[in-house]
Amino acid sequence: MRTAHSALLYALVRRNYDTGGMRTLPSLADEYGCKVRSVERASARAGGWLRGTRQKKGAEPIYGVEQAAHANAEKLLREAGFIP
Repeated sequence: MRTAHSALLYALVRRNYDTGGMRTLPSLADEYGCKVRSVERASARAGGWLRGTRQKKGAEPIYGVEQAAHANAEKLLREAGFIP
C-alpha cells in the first residue's frame, strides 16, 4: 500500500504474530496519526499478503507468505524422508 507508513505495516504484521498484549486497530490509528478505516484497510491487505486469499470473482488468489513457508517446509521434510 502506497499510503500506509512502513512502521504501521510492521505493527500490523507484528499484531498477527505477537501473543502478548493484542493491539487494537483504533490504538494503532491513534499512534500513527491516521483514520481507523485506513488502518482497517491496511490490516486486511497485510492479512491477505501473510495468509493468502482464495479466488474471488474477478480476482486472482494471492499466494501468501505463510502458505509459501508451509509448502517449503513440507517439501524439505518430504525430500529428507520424514513425510511419505
